[in-house]
Amino acid sequence: MIGIFTVIAFSGLTIRNAEKDIKPTTIYFILGLPVLVFAGFLAIWTYNVIVASFEHNYFGNSWLYIAISACLIAGIIIQSILLLIHRP
Repeated sequence: MIGIFTVIAFSGLTIRNAEKDIKPTTIYFILGLPVLVFAGFLAIWTYNVIVASFEHNYFGNSWLYIAISACLIAGIIIQSILLLIHRP
C-alpha cells in the first residue's frame, strides 16, 4: 500500500510540475528512489506469480495478474525515465 501511495504522490508531483514547467527538485529524487524500488518489487512478484502459477496451476486467470503488474511496472519505469529526460 505504501508503494502505491508513493507512486501516486510521485505521479501527482510530476504532472503538476510538467504542467507548470517547473524544474524537478530533490523531492523528486527522494520519492523517485522508493518508486523504482517498488517497481523492482513488483517485477519480482510478477516473476514469482508466473513461476508458481504455471508450476502449480494456482490461478485460472494468471495472465490477468501478469498483465496488470506488467503495465504498472512499465508505467513506473517510463514515468521515471521521462522525468529525467524532461527538464525545463
